[in-house]
Amino acid sequence: MLHNLVICLPSLTTLFWGLTLFFDKGDNSQARRFLSLFMMVAFVLYLCYIPYFNGQLSLFIYLLPVYTLASLLVYPMYFHYVCMITLHPSFQKKYLLHYIPALFYFVALSAGILMLPQKDVHALQHLMESNQLSMARFDGDMLSVVTMLFLSSRLVFGVLVVVTLYYNVKNIRRYNISIPDFFSNPESRRVDNLSFVLVAMAITSGTSMVFNLIGFQVFLHNDYLLAIPSVMLSSMLYVVGFVGSKQKQVCVAMKDDKYTDECDCSVVDSFDAKFVEQFNMLFYEKKIYLQQDLKIWDVCEAMNSNRTYISCYINKAVGLNFCSFVNKLRVENALILLSDFSYDIYSLNYIAEKSGFSSMNSFYRAFTKAYGVSPGKYRQVRTEPDSSNHQFHSENSEVSDKREFL
Repeated sequence: MLHNLVICLPSLTTLFWGLTLFFDKGDNSQARRFLSLFMMVAFVLYLCYIPYFNGQLSLFIYLLPVYTLASLLVYPMYFHYVCMITLHPSFQKKYLLHYIPALFYFVALSAGILMLPQKDVHALQHLMESNQLSMARFDGDMLSVVTMLFLSSRLVFGVLVVVTLYYNVKNIRRYNISIPDFFSNPESRRVDNLSFVLVAMAITSGTSMVFNLIGFQVFLHNDYLLAIPSVMLSSMLYVVGFVGSKQKQVCVAMKDDKYTDECDCSVVDSFDAKFVEQFNMLFYEKKIYLQQDLKIWDVCEAMNSNRTYISCYINKAVGLNFCSFVNKLRVENALILLSDFSYDIYSLNYIAEKSGFSSMNSFYRAFTKAYGVSPGKYRQVRTEPDSSNHQFHSENSEVSDKREFL
């Protein structure tokens, strides 16, 4: 019973999340479906281990191409999942190039193993059972070719692990840094959880590589020893599935490409007067910033202008990114409402919503950062003729000066 549980635990974990994510109707995004596919490929990978640890080594030899295929697919697939979360909401055709190594080794190993005479199959089985593959001599025969192919596939696997983890970290950091330039409420679009998943993936890959270096045969007849990598792999894979089930696809559809144009802010010294007038009307008369979850593409669409030019204008005229600019206007609006005694009957949550904030946390953070005091505290002290009120009037004067400059 223990033996079967230990060898089946990783495959059962990945099968559970593969099916759970596939049949989850709450989020039908391409990223979620692709993560489900990733889990099913991982399921095939760990399913291939079962014959080996059940003593069916001859069957494992014939499953070697499938095992190699799955092992060389999982890390590029998870990299593409992260890309679909942070860069592109759909699968890109160029990603298919990353699967070439997996397909090459699958075809080459399949052909090589099928061409092996039975005595060489037994010889390969013996080499794997005794962990002597790396010491096998290259005699130019088909057995040597199959051996070299499998060993080189393990080297490619290690390279894929390092490269995909590096670029995943890079993409996540770049996305988290860039979102304030595009979204007014970046907190809901951060992907910090994926960084935690990358740690789990690193532990999983480290466990797999150590497992391969030590050799399968070390764990072959000791269920308690085998339980160590089995539980570690299953736990990390469960974390990947659990976090993935909670992660929303935050990357917006790239329909906004028509609002993107080449614009070098460093060489732009002045802006079209009509553009400035339209911008001021949109923000200071129509108050588009009161729209919750406002994105820079909404401004682009309203002004029929491109994202880069608008972002450049905000940076030059105000010295802020899009998020900071919008939340500065929202905080100013909230200050006006909080200063009006007729609004005392309303909760702070109502004030936050009326000012365009999507959450109380972002409202508290932005208001406190701007004025040095929380919204609730301001309500308590606003009628007192002390230096606090002078501070707020000074802040409003600064905002007015900014408007005149705009």
